[in-house]
Amino acid sequence: MTLTHKHHIVPKHMGGTDDPSNIIELSVEDHAKAHLELYEKYGNEYDRISYESLMKRLPKEEIVRQVCRATHLGKPKKPEAVEKMRQTKMGVPQTEESNKKRSETLKRKFQEGTFNPGASYAPKTEEHNKKNSESCKKSWDEGTRKPRDVSGPTTEEGKKKCSEKAKERWRKYRLERGLDPDTPIKRRVSKSPY
Repeated sequence: MTLTHKHHIVPKHMGGTDDPSNIIELSVEDHAKAHLELYEKYGNEYDRISYESLMKRLPKEEIVRQVCRATHLGKPKKPEAVEKMRQTKMGVPQTEESNKKRSETLKRKFQEGTFNPGASYAPKTEEHNKKNSESCKKSWDEGTRKPRDVSGPTTEEGKKKCSEKAKERWRKYRLERGLDPDTPIKRRVSKSPY
């Protein structure tokens, strides 16, 4: 006995009804293929989600999340709704428990490597910006800069340390590949006619 599904010929999300003339029985695989074909033809997210769930590629929680997202996809929020959401959070004191939970979540994300420091929209103070700027300059001058630091060394000593670090990285790179580590770095010359 083969398991069959009832499939709407014209999907409900496209205006189809539950009328018997609009329903056909298909095997699970054929049902999934039918939704894949509808997705490829019309690009509706509901058909993609149906296909993925019928093929058992998504857990139930993810299906629910994606259906909710598809429901609101491309629908702008009314200004009144945005303001209401903003007002509900404004000035609400956070409990110690919620602060602790947020802290643990951030620590976990940092350990997993999924923490995005750029996602913070908290306004920065002038003191914070000054301290950050001094820290960047110091790291350049000490030759310990991080890749996201964009400014260059500010002292001759800092420039020298930075240059030495770059040469050491080049040497290490060449040694790891079994090449002559003392080969100088070749500068590329642009052949652009402009």
